[in-house]
Amino acid sequence: MAIHSLRSDLERLQRFSENHLESILSVRAGEMRFGQVVQLPQEEWETQLQDVDIVLLGINEDIGVRANLGRAGTAQAFAQSLPHLLALQHNEFIKSERILILGELNFGELMAASESLNPKNPDDLAHLRQMVEIIDQSVYFFAKKVFDAGKKLVVVGGGHNNSFPLIHALAESTKKNVSVLNLDPHADLRNAEGRHSGNGFTYALENQSLSHYHIFGMGESNNNQAIFDRINKHEGISYTSMENLIDEGLHKRYDLLDQAIAQLPDEVFGLEIDMDVLTHYPASAVNSSGFNGNELRGLVRHSLRNKEARYVHICEAAPDLATSIAGKSQAANFLARITADVIKTI
Repeated sequence: MAIHSLRSDLERLQRFSENHLESILSVRAGEMRFGQVVQLPQEEWETQLQDVDIVLLGINEDIGVRANLGRAGTAQAFAQSLPHLLALQHNEFIKSERILILGELNFGELMAASESLNPKNPDDLAHLRQMVEIIDQSVYFFAKKVFDAGKKLVVVGGGHNNSFPLIHALAESTKKNVSVLNLDPHADLRNAEGRHSGNGFTYALENQSLSHYHIFGMGESNNNQAIFDRINKHEGISYTSMENLIDEGLHKRYDLLDQAIAQLPDEVFGLEIDMDVLTHYPASAVNSSGFNGNELRGLVRHSLRNKEARYVHICEAAPDLATSIAGKSQAANFLARITADVIKTI
C-alpha cells in the first residue's frame, strides 16, 4: 500500500488571520501584547519575508513520533502554546514587529489516515514511515523559502523527525554544511530504516547536509550500543552526557556547553531543543532525570548568545499528556516561554 499526499505543499500552510488571533488573545487597557504587534502572513507572504527578521512556523503532526514507537501528542503543541505566546508583553525586550507568524503546517489528511495504523504491526509501521517522507517534503519546502530569503526560522511542534528536512533545507539554501547542537537525552541516530523521529540526524549525515553534531544532556542509558558505535566512528559527532554533567556538577553546565559549542565549526548553525530533555515534562518520551525549566532556558539563551543560529527547532512537546488541566496549561505556557526566549535571543 503506497501512501500518497492529497495536498500540495502550499495547501498545507494554515495561515493565521487577525480574526483568529483576536479570538485567542486577551488584551488589557494600557498594555500591548506580542500578538497585537507581530506580523501575520499576507497573500504574498514570500514577498513579505523581506520585511521581517524571524519567521515562526508551527507543525501539526505526531506521525514521526509514532513511527518511532513513541507517545503520540506532539501534533497540538504549537496550537496549545500559541495563546500563551501571543499574550506575552510587547516591550523593550522583544521586537515583535519584526517577527512573522507564518502559520502552521497542517497534515490533517495524513493524521486521519494514520489513526487506524498500529506501529506494532510491521506493515502499519512501514506506512507510518512513508507518511513521514511526505511530511519531510513539506517542511523542506517552507524552510527553504525562509532560508533563501536570508531569514531566521523558529519551528515549534511535531516530532524530532523534522530535524532532517530543516537541516537539508538550510544546507541546500546556503550551499554549506550545517552544524547542530541538540539539547536532548537521545541522539536520534537510529538506523536509516525508514523515516521517523529517532533518525533525523542519521539521514542528515547520510545525505551530507550535517557535518558536525553535538548532543548535550544525552543519557547514557537512553541510547543503544549501535548509536554509540556510530558516534565513535564519526569524528564530527560528539556528546556531553547527563551523567557527565552530574559528575562535574550542574553548576558547571555553562563551561561544558561552551566546550561543546567550541567543537562546532564556524559554518551555518542550528539549535535543536527536544522537550523531553526536561524532567517530568509531558513529551513523547518520559524523562525522570533531565534539566529543570530554568536550567533549560539558561542553556538555550547561552547557546544562542554564543553562536548565531539560522534556525531553532523546538519539538517533542505534548502538553495533552499532562495528567491534569493545570498541568496541560503549564506545559503549554512553558513551551511559549522558551519560544519567546529563542525569539528574543536570536
